[in-house]
Amino acid sequence: MAKKHAQFKSAIESHYLACRCTVIFENLADLQGADLNGNKVIGEFKAKNEWREQGSSWWSTWKSKLSNRVYFDAMNNLQKKARSWCAVIDGQLREYCTDENVEKGELIVEDFSACHQDITDALNCLKSNGAIRDSHCFHDQNSGLGFVTIDL
Repeated sequence: MAKKHAQFKSAIESHYLACRCTVIFENLADLQGADLNGNKVIGEFKAKNEWREQGSSWWSTWKSKLSNRVYFDAMNNLQKKARSWCAVIDGQLREYCTDENVEKGELIVEDFSACHQDITDALNCLKSNGAIRDSHCFHDQNSGLGFVTIDL
């Protein structure tokens, strides 16, 4: 986890401890760990300044990695920010999870309330087009972080 995200380390560790997982912070996928059964936990952290300033570039960076290019037409109906979250979830996070041979990924987002709708729209599009199986969001009001668990 980059130093700029260090102020959230305690909140992230507390969330995953409550979920009965231990986590460590890495460079590539930001978050790696294991649950009590030994199953790997892989996560990507998106800071507020990152998704506000760089979010529009995610689509061009990750769209070639999407699992199912057939749903590109469905994405044309989404707002640009939601499309960017699709690329992060189905491109970047999926790649990290595939590399670690896991089928569930975690997306941790700073200032979740400000981007919740775009993420929800992305998740709904991905699910309705078969790119993900399911997802669950939790908003930690104290830290402002959103924790999104995605079954890829």
